[in-house]
Amino acid sequence: IPPACQIRSPHPKLPKTHKLAMNDSRRRAQSAISLCAMLSMPILKFAAGADNKVVMLDMYRAMAKSDIGQYPLENDNLASLAGVLKYLANVVREEGQDANREGRSKGIDTVIRTRVKVKNPSFDLDNAAQYKRLHTDFGPYAVFDYGQSVNEELDVVYSHEAGNWVGIQAAPDWGSLFEKREPSFWFSLGGFCPNLPWKPMPLKDKSGAVLYSTPRCDKANKKDLCEAKGTTDKPDAKCLKDASEKPILSGLCADGADSDNETPEKDPTGEATCAYTYGKPVSVDLDDLVEIQKQECGGGRPCKDWADFRANCDDPNLKRVFSKDGTIVSAVSPVDGKPFCVEYSIHPDCVESCSGKCPYLDSREDVEYEIGLPYWKGRCSDKSNQKRVEKLGFALGLAKAEEAHEIVHEDVLKAATTCLVEGSNICTPNIFDDKNSVGGPYCSRAYSGVCWLCYIPGSVNLPSDAAEYGVCPFDILSHPDYKDAPSPVCSSKKASEGCCLYTNTCDGTDDPAEASLDADGLALMQKKCFTEKSSTPMLTFMNRYVASKNPAWMVESKDKQAIDKAYGFWRNSFLTIDFADFSEAAEGLAIEYKVTSTSKPETTTTTVEPGKPGGAQPWVVAVILIGVIVLATACYFFVVFSKRQQVTLPPPEQDVLELRAGAV
Repeated sequence: IPPACQIRSPHPKLPKTHKLAMNDSRRRAQSAISLCAMLSMPILKFAAGADNKVVMLDMYRAMAKSDIGQYPLENDNLASLAGVLKYLANVVREEGQDANREGRSKGIDTVIRTRVKVKNPSFDLDNAAQYKRLHTDFGPYAVFDYGQSVNEELDVVYSHEAGNWVGIQAAPDWGSLFEKREPSFWFSLGGFCPNLPWKPMPLKDKSGAVLYSTPRCDKANKKDLCEAKGTTDKPDAKCLKDASEKPILSGLCADGADSDNETPEKDPTGEATCAYTYGKPVSVDLDDLVEIQKQECGGGRPCKDWADFRANCDDPNLKRVFSKDGTIVSAVSPVDGKPFCVEYSIHPDCVESCSGKCPYLDSREDVEYEIGLPYWKGRCSDKSNQKRVEKLGFALGLAKAEEAHEIVHEDVLKAATTCLVEGSNICTPNIFDDKNSVGGPYCSRAYSGVCWLCYIPGSVNLPSDAAEYGVCPFDILSHPDYKDAPSPVCSSKKASEGCCLYTNTCDGTDDPAEASLDADGLALMQKKCFTEKSSTPMLTFMNRYVASKNPAWMVESKDKQAIDKAYGFWRNSFLTIDFADFSEAAEGLAIEYKVTSTSKPETTTTTVEPGKPGGAQPWVVAVILIGVIVLATACYFFVVFSKRQQVTLPPPEQDVLELRAGAV
């Protein structure tokens, strides 16, 4: 989305009656974003649908477990891995929700991963204004509310040759920060009669009171699309129609929902009624993800589930919540006054952003900006968000998510589907001197399966808007799209500037046992870890660094904290790291070891003393001295006792027979 179209919209206050509803302000903002994107993105005509490539990627959805497989995925919104986590971060947030609810907001207790194949149809409006291709493979994003598209401006697209499609939009921050290097997305899966809801609107209770209505059923503002869409056999008369006056059908291919295979066997054709297929979902229970069973309830037993935790958890720190003015108050039911436990609560000034008045920026240790379970803590920390995403990915079958930062399934990565589009230069790096590129823009699917604009840092002649792109993965130049393309010209051969890591032209060695102990060596270790899919090179580099500061220091390679720190200093793309931050972290992990000798020259005793460097503690020295004294005393008495027990033997030259005769 162009910067001018990035509208910060308020957090949705979703009604309990709708699992994926969004408030009017959110809808208006998203409609504005979609329209702005349509008017601002480069104009690119889709090739004929039959010629488009099939794209395979994973989409994610937060939902009620009981709804899995009950309804086809159409007229629905899904997300990328990071996108669904951003959504969940607000679902579990306490503020603005009913304190007496019996479950998480909107009944959500599960996250699913679904493999989707996409092949969008051609877009050609009135044979004049070519439609825009977003991220090379997708159409515009549509917000669905009860199965009804709230984006009125998209009706004309459905009604022409496009038919139905899979749309996309970059997800907003919502205060859950995630770097541009790892973008997040929302997707829309177009379905039958997209302009009408599944059920008649407005929804009413038994007394006739209105519970909820969609934005396009607002008769006060002369919007009367309130009827249910009906079925394909009996569609409502107000359903959108195509050029042949037939109701718009679903973009889900016939028999396109594969309930037996994770990867759907059927490929979409790119026709107006066959834009996508999807496979059998993989799911994870939210209680398992956040490890709610590790919390104690009812006097020390493990909590059973969210409801048990809510009513009976033992931890008094979780029986607190932020009030509207930012003060922390006791979490009690307004109905019966009973205390309850909070899964997550955040300071109101941090809901939209972690900057400004958000206490996250306050360096005082006694200032809190969030309360909750460990999984949700650190919402304003990029590293914490990264860990959260990777843990969710691992729980949903991404085997290398927590050990190699891979948050896209290996099947999707191996497909290596091209991002290049004939007749478009959107993913083609700019060339100068007829032979060299300027380091971008490239496109990569390594972050979500979606083609994402990226650049190579440290390249010469980078475009002025390069900062708006993500940072390319280290192996971008070996991708089939770019392996024969001109390489960027690097501003230097210093690894700390990034570029030469991509072109393999850096000065110095990437051997962790010999690399220079400075910012350049650290950058070389980033690439080495990426290549080996392991943090071992970084741990070795850390050990060498602390030993250079003090020969008696070491970093324990099997220590979990050390492994976590080392893992945080590399990603799949170049990180700009202040070497002072690395050195501080490494020295903080150092433990001291030294060799000491006892009084016996043959014996040496090696002791490893954990903790902060700086020498042995007095009690440790005392214990060692007492041990030495006890050992020496034991040796003395052993020698004395042995002498008393010795038997006098005959001289060597004495005849043994004489000895026997004498004895007789």
